[in-house]
Amino acid sequence: MTHARLTQGWLAGLLASVLCLAPALAPAQGQDAADRIAAALQAFKAAQDLDQLAAAVAQLRVASTLPAAQNAQADRQLFASQEALAGGRGGEARRALAQAAAILTGATWGAREEYAASIAIDPAMLVVDPESPVPALVTQRFPASWSGAETLSLRVGIAADGAGAALRQLWSTPLPARDLAGEPLAVDLDLRGLTSGRYELRAELLERGQRVRDWTVPLAVVEHLERDGAATAARLGAISGHDAATAAARYPFDLARTVNGWRRRIPAGFDFGAAIARSGELLGALERGEDPLTRATGVQRRAYASEAGEILPYRLYVPERWDGRRALPLLVLLHADGDEGDAFFDGPQREALLKLAAQYQYILVAPSGYRPQAAFGSAPARVLARAGARPGIAPGSVGALAERDVLDVVERVAAEYGVDRRRIYLYGTGGGGSGAWSIGSKYGATFAALASCGIAPQVGTPGALTQLPALALIGARDPNLRRQAVREAVQELRAQRLPVSRLEIAGQLSQDACATPPARAFQFYGLYQRRLSAAGGDAGAAPAASGAAPAGRR
Repeated sequence: MTHARLTQGWLAGLLASVLCLAPALAPAQGQDAADRIAAALQAFKAAQDLDQLAAAVAQLRVASTLPAAQNAQADRQLFASQEALAGGRGGEARRALAQAAAILTGATWGAREEYAASIAIDPAMLVVDPESPVPALVTQRFPASWSGAETLSLRVGIAADGAGAALRQLWSTPLPARDLAGEPLAVDLDLRGLTSGRYELRAELLERGQRVRDWTVPLAVVEHLERDGAATAARLGAISGHDAATAAARYPFDLARTVNGWRRRIPAGFDFGAAIARSGELLGALERGEDPLTRATGVQRRAYASEAGEILPYRLYVPERWDGRRALPLLVLLHADGDEGDAFFDGPQREALLKLAAQYQYILVAPSGYRPQAAFGSAPARVLARAGARPGIAPGSVGALAERDVLDVVERVAAEYGVDRRRIYLYGTGGGGSGAWSIGSKYGATFAALASCGIAPQVGTPGALTQLPALALIGARDPNLRRQAVREAVQELRAQRLPVSRLEIAGQLSQDACATPPARAFQFYGLYQRRLSAAGGDAGAAPAASGAAPAGRR
């Protein structure tokens, strides 16, 4: 594996990265190590798909303080899961990841534990109205058996999401000693009396009353979901135009439909109750002849009806001092692996980001990228195919839909706010960084420059990158191997005569530095704008002022 490929962010690539980089990382110590392991273990128990499961085990491996021999045992299972993923054997990958997690947490692993790790609960829907029972299946994620299975029982309760929440028991039942993948156990979840909010199904697998395994399944409870959705659709049917506001009003109901169709996860931190209340406020304003969104300033939650047949969200910031006439530059923010565009606006670096955008007078937009794991079209084909393995989604279309989402959002914002089309820029972190390079290579005529953070640039066919200035950012406190990967990747691209620079962010790790574009990225963007031909077409990127030169180390 070459250094330029060490920091891939997608499943098999993620595991390969951990296997290569973990030995070079300084182990965490004391309480820091305990906190990191606890957080990773919680993520492992809550993982609902292979992407989340692999990411959680990767966190456990990086946080490990175990002796080298035990880490080597875990690494063998990580390699096995990588090979299974490459061969499309998801069940085998889950089995190997579960064994790796057991090794990394010091747990026993035998036939009983393997069987327990295979058990899963699949509710028919994840966004639920509490007044109707929710069908669910107890099944197995991979083939496993154990001679003592008849001694096991399954106990399931529900609690509000968060530590210390009171648990309401739903049911407890002996586990049938049969192949639950071929013949699942059907149960109903009685959620009557619950109020709207984020909840967790909390499952415990017990052997004669002693816990063998526990895990969680996220649910969103939304009171009167179907009734309010139908009423909102009827009222919006009487309103014409106002596309931004009507799409935003429809979004929470469409998201519930998409999640319950198993097309995507519930976005982290998404509050259906608050979103539906906001839909009511938007609807009321529209019925009064007001449009609170079009050309609004400040931080905004937006959405639009996409060609994918879904309403897709994006976040937007327009400087409060914008006078409605000046053509401002636009910075497109591409989120990290598995995140949403909300990560830039709701994370710990929010205020720093908004301060920089206000200082440099930039409009910011963060598209969703269609699916969190699609890496804005740059993920490997097997990951995109798995992301598309849902009803109504062609496996080969996910990458194109992820790219199209970015381009559609850029065009919508540019048209609505009259942005300076000579100054549209890309910034991506993690998988979003890979997406920035991929989109830049294909659609470079739209952008004046790009920057990625925390990843080694990976470019197949340079395409439009030959004329698109680019900056690869990396934390100066990152492990030497990771920084070397970025350095070698940039040298390789420069040898192909691509206008690429490198900058190490002093005193920081990438995991902290990349959460928001640093000031040096804004300064880099300020050096470049696109040359537009007299006919309005593209004529390539050029320095914004004479004598400007790329920033950063070469």
